[in-house]
Amino acid sequence: MKYLLSALLIVAAGMAIADDFDAVEAKLKAAMAAEIRTDAEKERDRNRRPIQTLEFFGLRDDMKVVELLPGGGWYTKLLAPVVQDNGEFYAALGTGRVSKSLITEPGFEDVQVVATDSKVYRKDGARLYTLETNGLGVTDADMVLTFRNYHNFDAEGRAAMNKAAFDALKPGGVYAVVDHTRRHM
Repeated sequence: MKYLLSALLIVAAGMAIADDFDAVEAKLKAAMAAEIRTDAEKERDRNRRPIQTLEFFGLRDDMKVVELLPGGGWYTKLLAPVVQDNGEFYAALGTGRVSKSLITEPGFEDVQVVATDSKVYRKDGARLYTLETNGLGVTDADMVLTFRNYHNFDAEGRAAMNKAAFDALKPGGVYAVVDHTRRHM
């Protein structure tokens, strides 16, 4: 009987986790279909698999989420709407394009841009970037994510990025890095 009860608890816990992501998945699908996304961005969904990626990382709609180096906001346009009602969303490091365009759009007013004093730059003659930062200005984050840019940084820059990410996370928080190899550049 004890084993049966244990098995039922494990199955029930798995179902609860799946139910938690069902709501997130519905929000992600709505964000993926939003008019703010370009056709080119929507076309990339097929290869980038944002639903599977964010489910794997454990995204929930009540999280405090930090996106590092958001670039043009491909993932920002998906993440911010998911956590808008119940969580918090921060964009950090290299936020120029997102700051100038995306956060002024309806539905993105709550996006907070942090670590604006950080410097992302190339040293003279270097191919890779480095990073100088005094931290992200966020504490107790549930998740820090960065997508398709980690390979662009030298060892010093990656170390600074990692330190800033781990300093921002609460104990047990998730630091998620999606990247690709040089052959895909």
